[in-house]
Amino acid sequence: MVNVVAGVVYGPAWFRVGDGFEVYAEVLARLSPLGRGGAGRLELRNPLAGLATMPQEPGIVGLLCLLLGSTAFDGISRWTAWTQLTAGLGTTEHIVVHTLGLITAVALVSAVFVFAARTTGAARVRPDAVGRAGLPGAFVHSLVPIAIGYAVAHYFSFAMFQGQEGVLLASDPFARGWDLLGTSGAEIDYGFLGTGLIAGVQIGAIVLGHVLGVVSAHDRAAELFRRRQLRRAQYPMLAAMVAFTAGGIALVTAS
Repeated sequence: MVNVVAGVVYGPAWFRVGDGFEVYAEVLARLSPLGRGGAGRLELRNPLAGLATMPQEPGIVGLLCLLLGSTAFDGISRWTAWTQLTAGLGTTEHIVVHTLGLITAVALVSAVFVFAARTTGAARVRPDAVGRAGLPGAFVHSLVPIAIGYAVAHYFSFAMFQGQEGVLLASDPFARGWDLLGTSGAEIDYGFLGTGLIAGVQIGAIVLGHVLGVVSAHDRAAELFRRRQLRRAQYPMLAAMVAFTAGGIALVTAS
């Protein structure tokens, strides 16, 4: 309802900045190997080149930190220690504790990234090289492949298993006893993916996402800092990337 009213008042431009799903989809699309050329035609491109064109807006910083932090908390909430700790909570206590946990996870991720980005400012930045979002906005595009890697790692097995439920339901979409696809009596096959494959996809997605994030951050640092300051300026962001990598692997492997 809010988006409909805002769309009527502000026009289509509202959805580029006010609709969370629209902004989320556009942010992820920056990493697509397909893009529009000068004539508006679809063409192949370096995904990192498309990623580097992301607008440096303060809201994008908040969005990416929210994506990373919320996915991290989703992993934490599956830990045995967390489920045991919250098992005896009532409905209200459950909501309060999980909300506080979510806020804490997002705040921690935001603090690590913003601190690392601003610490790079100890080196002298080239004049007019940073937008109004500051150094966090300049480096925020490097969080996009990490966010994608986290999403794949956390939801890959869920999509593979629960995705089967969609096919089963499609055979009888209105619960009238139909068997349109011949799947009557079939159940979700939880054995078609081994735990080794799932773990490999999870760790591979996290590592690949962080590798692309480091490369993206390095390319941006090369634009912002002079060569003699480039190495020293990158240490804080590199440390943050290593922390995110270790944390992501711990989230998907801990029980």
